[in-house]
Amino acid sequence: MFSTMIQAHKADLWMVLVISVVVIRIQARSNEGGTIFLERGHPGILSCPLVTSGRILLDQIDAMYWYSPVLRDEDILISYFLGNVAPQNGIPEGVYDINGNFSLVIENVTDSDEGTYYCRVKPRMRMMVDEQVTMRVKVSPKEPFPDVTQCTERISGTTCEAALLNDIKKPMLTCIVRDTKPAVALRWLLEYCDGDTQLISDRFTVQPSKYRV
Repeated sequence: MFSTMIQAHKADLWMVLVISVVVIRIQARSNEGGTIFLERGHPGILSCPLVTSGRILLDQIDAMYWYSPVLRDEDILISYFLGNVAPQNGIPEGVYDINGNFSLVIENVTDSDEGTYYCRVKPRMRMMVDEQVTMRVKVSPKEPFPDVTQCTERISGTTCEAALLNDIKKPMLTCIVRDTKPAVALRWLLEYCDGDTQLISDRFTVQPSKYRV
């Protein structure tokens, strides 16, 4: 769960706010540190940087080995050798696979899969080469939008209404995204009648919650 709170200055009247709320789902991607995010409970694919970068061409690969969490024989997950793919170290069939791009396929991503993976490639007429990739498990929000706890009426799928009393010194709105991993960043924006938008922190106080799961 990740939440942010917004405080407005004291108002002279009742404030009825129509709030449009949208969440952008986290996609499986690499960040600057080379980390790949895979969705928990779904199949996931880890590409070998040696192949994706073009340093080793697909038709040059004689053998491929995927390891985790350490690059040693007892930690081989699955292997490819001259067209044959086979799980290693007693791992049952169907847990891992190697696809046509020599990427590691994790058939059902769980929290225990999070960690460092190594691909070891044997190109034709060359020495073996190693590379690593870090994988983290992510959980996308189940709801299509964050929840504004002060909303009392849902107008549409992404719009709700919140009424704030004028006798509250600092009216507050709290926006929460539940059951996400990693915690998502939330931004408040103010939309004007002409369609222009403004980051709301320029006019109000926005305070990220300290509670992150």
